[in-house]
Amino acid sequence: MAQQQQATNVQLDPVSVGLRPSLGRMRKLWRLAKIQPAGAVSSLILLVVLFIGVFAELVAPRDPTFQILADALLPPQSIGSDGTFYLLGTDALGRDVWSRVVFGARISLSVGVAAVFIGTIGGLILGMVSGYRGGWMDMWLQRFMDSLQAIPTLILAMMLVAVLGTSLSITAFAIGVTQIPRANRVIRSSVLSVASEAYIEAAQASGAKEKRVLALHILPNVMATTLIVFSTSIGAAIVTEAALSFLGLAAPPPLATWGGMMSLQGRRYMLNSPWLLAAPAVALSITVLAFNFLGDAIRDGLDPRLRSR
Repeated sequence: MAQQQQATNVQLDPVSVGLRPSLGRMRKLWRLAKIQPAGAVSSLILLVVLFIGVFAELVAPRDPTFQILADALLPPQSIGSDGTFYLLGTDALGRDVWSRVVFGARISLSVGVAAVFIGTIGGLILGMVSGYRGGWMDMWLQRFMDSLQAIPTLILAMMLVAVLGTSLSITAFAIGVTQIPRANRVIRSSVLSVASEAYIEAAQASGAKEKRVLALHILPNVMATTLIVFSTSIGAAIVTEAALSFLGLAAPPPLATWGGMMSLQGRRYMLNSPWLLAAPAVALSITVLAFNFLGDAIRDGLDPRLRSR
């Protein structure tokens, strides 16, 4: 009787019951980290970049547009005239480079993620309709996608920005349009494969309408492909945003962007003050590489053939 009571107490112990799921999740995360070390390291890097971008006001020591001309072009780890410590030095206008890099992370992440979201959603809708319906609609939609893909990504984005204007929202929209053809092609291929399955034919034979088949049967089966497209496209979108900022076609000054920092003063002072070019370039490179490695890890984890290996 005492043993049964003790066993009942152990089973109903809320502490042990609450810890078991947490320990199980921790073991799974550790197992995934050992299988995909590059993806795990990339996730940590992106979490740090995301934290910096979201809480830029707390991380940055001062406003990125605040100027002290007396502290112009100070090298990294210098102390300014007012006693301020400049971790990455200052630019030609006496603005803190570290603060501008921090706020540039917010713009790059927000524009990149928003652009890829627009491109992925657009490609998902067009790919599902095109792959499921087929016929003349599929043919004309794919020829239109071919015409968009024939234009280089940066040139197409420049054309859209030149017509619509320069702002963060327009930049995100323009980059998102350039992402639609790739997302459409990949998702359409997945839809064609799913649409040939027997359960789709059974749903059609039972009288299910097109919207129901697309929403309940095809969409859940292409979500893995959609997630892979989304995760692997963010790096390219951030690079495109940096290129537009470098050309002066994205966020207008004095907003701090990585591409704008490399263009406005990075090129002009790169021989005498190389930190003006190196700081945003290194931040951009690390972020893009982390997104690419994370996208590869997600692709390997969701692909049954690669996961079995």
